[in-house]
Amino acid sequence: MARPSALVVLAFAALLGCTNPSQGSAGATPSATPASAAIPVQLPKAQTGDALPSKVLTVVLGADGSCALDGQPVAGDDAIREMAQAERTKVPELTAVVNADGAVPHARVIHVLDELRMAGITKISFGVQAERPPSGANPWGR
Repeated sequence: MARPSALVVLAFAALLGCTNPSQGSAGATPSATPASAAIPVQLPKAQTGDALPSKVLTVVLGADGSCALDGQPVAGDDAIREMAQAERTKVPELTAVVNADGAVPHARVIHVLDELRMAGITKISFGVQAERPPSGANPWGR
């Protein structure tokens, strides 16, 4: 399975409180950090996104059912809440980035989102593999 060459964060307006979708940047500088050294994931591609914040809680969901939080294997998705709460006590304005393999079922991603929100984390983004837009294309369809 190929590793992503770069990650950007696809910021969802509803989750991050953005009121202007043009705040996303098609030309964002991607991070060279892989989704996880322990769990290989094939991230979905996106033409828009923002650079990663300086301190993030990284959740990796593998297609094989594996899960890691900041590179540490997690026994199951339900353990995420307790670990996320512990991290949030250290960094109250913590941002979480979910790097889910494209083959991970939607219901599982939503469950993990719910666990993070119950841990008090409200700034949640999704990792994607950077993809260049076609020349002259407007990523917001306007």
